[in-house]
Amino acid sequence: MKLVNNNISPLPFYDNLALQNHRKDYAFGQVYPLITYKNMLLPFQVVLASGTSVNWVRLYNSSTGKYTDITTSIKENGLQIKSFTGFKLLKYPGTLPIIGIVHEGQYYLAISISGLGTIYSDIFTVCNKVDDYLLLEYYNSYNFELKNGIVDFSDNFKFRCYLNTQIGKPEYDFEEEATERMGYTFIESQISKKIYKFTFVAPEYLCDALRIVRLCESKQITSKLQTYDLTTFSMEPEWEDQGDLAAVECEFETDTVIANIGGYVPSLSGGDFNIDFNNDFKTE
Repeated sequence: MKLVNNNISPLPFYDNLALQNHRKDYAFGQVYPLITYKNMLLPFQVVLASGTSVNWVRLYNSSTGKYTDITTSIKENGLQIKSFTGFKLLKYPGTLPIIGIVHEGQYYLAISISGLGTIYSDIFTVCNKVDDYLLLEYYNSYNFELKNGIVDFSDNFKFRCYLNTQIGKPEYDFEEEATERMGYTFIESQISKKIYKFTFVAPEYLCDALRIVRLCESKQITSKLQTYDLTTFSMEPEWEDQGDLAAVECEFETDTVIANIGGYVPSLSGGDFNIDFNNDFKTE
């Protein structure tokens, strides 16, 4: 194996074209539309067993088989190989436009690496308009460790992914603590939460990558021009009976918690029970 078998990016890479998702027997040749905005590439990280430098990068049109050399542009935009003890990390921040991505369509990357060979991305779909997609961004203040690798969040690295879905109607959850006395219920505390949900379909490689979202301190969703800063996130994939896709149910919360700590605190009326300030109950 040239690559460490642990996908951490929405755009995955393989050491053989035969490993692309649509080439699996149960995918029946169907290409998952991994959305990428025009002139851009999604941020990615690939853990490598070895490798010293990037020789060239080619952008292949999956329909025609023709390619465009984007080596200079992608290197200028931050593609690099970082060395760690026992492994290397190919890292691309995906923050600047790439010269050579001109037309809408389906593409994949081929990257030649000295001391390793050529690796290939899965197919992604370039779109001129992404307003109707849900944008998920996530990052952390420190790195994540994994076996024989790392998820590197240095240099303000941020993962980004477009999903073909929108935020659904929210649910409202209530939690409370109460005490029963003499047939009466006394509320000690109450918490009200607003829970957002959305559903989308995804192949295995995307489910792998989105596991990281829940672990991140900072996660944000933009949907229909509205931005949500997530405090919690969970996902539950359920595989379809046929094909390569799972129906993924996600829910998240934002800072919308309302809390009632309970109890009654009387306001002071001035320091005297009948406000005449005399010595009614003064004792020697």
